[in-house]
Amino acid sequence: MAVRILTQVNYSAGENPEGDSGLHFTAGLLRSLVRLDPGFHFYVLVPEQHKATWTAVLLHPRITPIPMSIEPRLHGGDFQFCPVRLSQSFDFRRFDVDVLFLNQPETAPALLQFLNRQTFHCVPAVSYVHWFDTRRPSTPKEKLHHPALLGALSATKS
Repeated sequence: MAVRILTQVNYSAGENPEGDSGLHFTAGLLRSLVRLDPGFHFYVLVPEQHKATWTAVLLHPRITPIPMSIEPRLHGGDFQFCPVRLSQSFDFRRFDVDVLFLNQPETAPALLQFLNRQTFHCVPAVSYVHWFDTRRPSTPKEKLHHPALLGALSATKS
């Protein structure tokens, strides 16, 4: 049985895409998963400005990079979700999504809300965490993400 999985990369290094830890971690993880299970197919939302780098590293017949305008985490991309950009980049009329697989759990509620209303399905999400950056500048405004991080760690459901 085919399982079509939509994932968004944890894109942090806007100036040095080849050195981005999310690039190497995600590519290694997805290549391992498609090797283990021939039924998996990943649609990967990758930064449009570095699509050549990401596409080269994610090269596999069952991994489809989807270039999209994404801000790096270092420049405010932590909770970024733009339904218009996603709709323009990924054709939900042509491709079904069975599972949302995210390493940024803080984006899961917005993506799930969009997917489940867009596709009229109940798409489940699987989230994992390989890095939570809690070392932000010390302004009170920058600490507003802490409740979402705690919610993600406690598996809060939307």
